[in-house]
Amino acid sequence: MLLKNTGTFSPAPADRPLGECVHEDPANACLSLLGAAFAVSATPAHADRDAVHFFSNIHVKSGATVHDAVCFFCNVDIDGEAQGDVVVFFAM
Repeated sequence: MLLKNTGTFSPAPADRPLGECVHEDPANACLSLLGAAFAVSATPAHADRDAVHFFSNIHVKSGATVHDAVCFFCNVDIDGEAQGDVVVFFAM
């Protein structure tokens, strides 16, 4: 079925309620939720002088050095020195 873009939101058709995919295959829904839980609760990963954070801002203080700084759903503030890459995905 092709839908025409009218510029307004319309709810899902009555014959296909929202969340139907969850009811059709609960195993996939559980795996998706489990994967999301691991992603959110993951401890910060880092190598020597690298900083990788999820939902937690990275701040490099004046006089401090970081090689690479990677941030998911957060911000990076560099007052010191970044010797490698600074990457931000979905800044808050």
